[in-house]
Amino acid sequence: MNFETILTATVWSPLGVIISLLFGVLGVYLTVRSRYSGEITFFREQTIELYDAVGSTIEGLTVTYNKENVSENLVLINGSFVNTGKNDISANMVEKPITLELPTGYKWLNANILKKDSRADATISNNNSLQVRTGLFRCGECIKIHALVQVPEKEKATTLKPKTQLHNDLRFTHRITNTKEIKEKEFYPQNEILYLAGIVITVMLSTLFCYQSITIGALPTKETRLITSYKTDNNSTEQVSIKILGSNRFLINSLESNFEKKVLLNELNKNITSNPKITQTRASSTTIITYYLCSSICILLPFILSYNLWNYLKLSKIMSRN
Repeated sequence: MNFETILTATVWSPLGVIISLLFGVLGVYLTVRSRYSGEITFFREQTIELYDAVGSTIEGLTVTYNKENVSENLVLINGSFVNTGKNDISANMVEKPITLELPTGYKWLNANILKKDSRADATISNNNSLQVRTGLFRCGECIKIHALVQVPEKEKATTLKPKTQLHNDLRFTHRITNTKEIKEKEFYPQNEILYLAGIVITVMLSTLFCYQSITIGALPTKETRLITSYKTDNNSTEQVSIKILGSNRFLINSLESNFEKKVLLNELNKNITSNPKITQTRASSTTIITYYLCSSICILLPFILSYNLWNYLKLSKIMSRN
């Protein structure tokens, strides 16, 4: 069996199966994901506990809202709704607008639309429900909102901070044609240099990993040895392994004793006593599978980081123009 046959059986065939499986999984994922082409994402920029952020930092300082002292359970939400889907959302597509819902005990105190691309307003329909109504909400447009919430007094048994309670209990609902459930994500302004550095580092690591994997024999190697009978220096005949070192030079290793010798072609031909058999070194199946998995991750990482960088730059542009 020659090296090309071994390579086809151990590398290209498994690689073809892995690629087919990856594309199959990707196809199923895209089919499920594209069921609804509309998408709205809420990017949470800040959640501030007003008392902890201001009132508790300086002794004797008090913070008031509507002429009343701010308590420990008053939380300010700062975030943006972005149309991250593929379709524009018109007013006649909306049966129920974007709604921020909280359980009984919470109370929405105030809400303001600070910056917007579309005609939008925020209305507190009751203590537990805040609605954001939009006009035409185009793809890539942004609605920035500030809202003040009174969080109920926490039970003695819980150690959660008010903003953590709020994050756990806040729900986004709507009934908008062909639009998925609203996703909530954190948005931290970052320097794109960090992403670029990550891409460069992962590309370098991927190259180093692939090089090391090949050199240490993670893939089937090209090393070819001959197995034959050979007459050693003490005139005994032993099974030996012959490795090609270069032009007209060979390394003899006995499979039966500690005999080892470097010889030239003339001496090799003189002492061989049987027809040689060709063997080729190859890695175990476990090593090859591990290599495929690790190399796939290394190869995909730069693309994932590049995609994240592209999304970050696009989102930063949307947020900065408001």
